[in-house]
This record gives sequence, structure tokens and C-alpha cells, in this order.
Amino acid sequence: MDFRLSPRRLGWVVCVATATITTSLTPGLLPVGGAIAQNLPSIEEWQSAGFKPKVDTSPNRSDVGGTRGPENNTAESVSLMALVPEYNQFGVTIAGNPQILVYLPTAKTERIVRLELEEVTPGRLGGNPTRKFVYAQEWEVGQNGGIMNLSLPTSIPHSHHPQAQRSLLQTNQDYRWVVLVYDNTDAVTGQVEGYIRQVDPGQVDWQNVEPTAGPITNYLASLTPHRKGTVLFQNFVWYDAIAALALAYQSDPTATAADWQQVLELAGFSPAEIATVLTQMAQSRQFIEGELL
Repeated sequence: MDFRLSPRRLGWVVCVATATITTSLTPGLLPVGGAIAQNLPSIEEWQSAGFKPKVDTSPNRSDVGGTRGPENNTAESVSLMALVPEYNQFGVTIAGNPQILVYLPTAKTERIVRLELEEVTPGRLGGNPTRKFVYAQEWEVGQNGGIMNLSLPTSIPHSHHPQAQRSLLQTNQDYRWVVLVYDNTDAVTGQVEGYIRQVDPGQVDWQNVEPTAGPITNYLASLTPHRKGTVLFQNFVWYDAIAALALAYQSDPTATAADWQQVLELAGFSPAEIATVLTQMAQSRQFIEGELL
């Protein structure tokens, strides 16, 4: 694995020669109708009981522009969108290598998807937060649209000792991630962002867990993906919850239909956009294939 500056954009990227990976969950047999989501917290419950970011993460804050792709959203068109709670764009993970999910629209040409990650620390006296670049990676993907799954690595080379590894995420540190999409002329066609914090499982006030479950990590590992996603969702562990529900979708899309509708609603998708995405998810279970650059 070689680290170099991207020829397209400044920033460190991971380069693996001719590597092909499955990078996304393209919609499959997930009908608009189906089972009713059971005991999943509402947006009001997320706002009152969910984890809170340490910095201002609102989409209209002063230090950034908008975070959605071009506005052209109809029943037939959905722009690039982040699968994060719309009200604060923030979520937590207890995983060492969490997954970030975004909705990638269809395109007329192949494109580059770039993920960037930076530390964000509250500014002094209410000023803008300070930022520190941490990591970036790029994929070349085709024209198909779907839900793209971008996994963060557990560790990366140490900046001062390249032969040594260090954890990518530091516990209780907030990070901002940005996903940019470039067309074949290198023009940016979409940009979305979100925030993530890795927390220790002991920081979660676990609810709806069997009293004799034992260590929570062992308990979660013993569950089916759908049950795991439900438990994580009920305990406001956003990134791991939707990653588990994405896995559950592959094996039983009908049973997870209502869960996915609620995820999309929390992420700010309009009714027309939800209908488009769920209809698209009913058409194919094929993954989007991307070449890691």
C-alpha cells in the first residue's frame, strides 16, 4: 500500500494498484410497502436522547456552504445525499472501522468518489472550530446509482513513523467527513458532509438488551443483522445501526423496508425521494463496484 498525493486533488490518498472492491450497497428488493418499523426512536427522540456533537454541525452554519448536491429532486431524480440525521448531521460509532453511507445518484459518465476526514475541535470563545486533516481515499465508480458504503480503516500509518500504525479514530474526538463526486472532466458534481465520533461501548446507556447478555460487544455479535441494527438504533448508535440494517437488507429486504424508510426520513429525504430510492432498491441487489485509487 502506497501513500501519495492525488494527481487530481491535494491530499493524502491510499493507492492500491488495480484493486477492485465492492464499495456500495446498491438498492435491491426493498419495497415501498411492507412491515412496520418496530420500536425505533422518532426524530424527536433522537433530538432529545441522542448523542450531541461538540461543535456546530448545522448545515447553514457560517463556516461552510451547502451540503447537498444540485437541487433537482423530483420523483425521478435524487441528488447526492448523506445518510446522517438531517437535524445535526452527526452520529456515533462503537466500531473500530465504521461505515459511512451516502446515496449516490445515477450519472452519465464514470466518476470519482472522494472521502475526506478531518478532526474538528471547538473554537475558543464560540469561534469557528479548528480542523486538522486526517485521511482521504478515492474510488472510481460507474454510472449506476445506489447507497454507497464507504468503510473507514481501523488504522493508518503514523505521520512521523510511516512504518508504524495508529488508530484512525481517537475515542471521543469529533470528526467531519466530506464526500465529493467528480465527473470525468474533474468537475465537482456533488458534495455532502457529516460528523462522526467513536465512543466506548460503556458510554452508551444500553436499553432493550437482555439482562444476561454479558459483554455488549459479544451480545451484539450474537444477533442477526436486523436485530443488531434495531438494538443499535434504539440506543442511538447511528453509523453501526444503519450498517447493520444495510446488511440485513441484503438477506431480507421486505422485513427491513419500514426500517429503511425511517432511516431515509431521519436523513432528510422527501417522500418523493424516499419513493424513488425504495423503488430503485426493489430493482436490483447488485453492488456498485469501485476501483480503489
